[in-house]
Amino acid sequence: MEVKFLNAVILVSFLAAFVLLFLRKIGIIEHVQVKGNEFFSKMAHCDFCLSWWMCCLLTFILIVLSHDAGYTALPLFATPLTRYLL
Repeated sequence: MEVKFLNAVILVSFLAAFVLLFLRKIGIIEHVQVKGNEFFSKMAHCDFCLSWWMCCLLTFILIVLSHDAGYTALPLFATPLTRYLL
């Protein structure tokens, strides 16, 4: 189970970093920073916040697809790695 969880942490963090870099490349993050309300604008300026919410979203998808609630702590471990990759 530990190896499976570690693999999931690495997979989620790399995928989250890829998605965030892609969203930054095509200008969606900048659009949210400029056009979003105060809350979303502040959140889009913070790499840690973006990493956290992307990891939460990807973890939710993983839990739904795998039917394994053991992955609920995954964003806690994947977020720092994702932020480092950004």
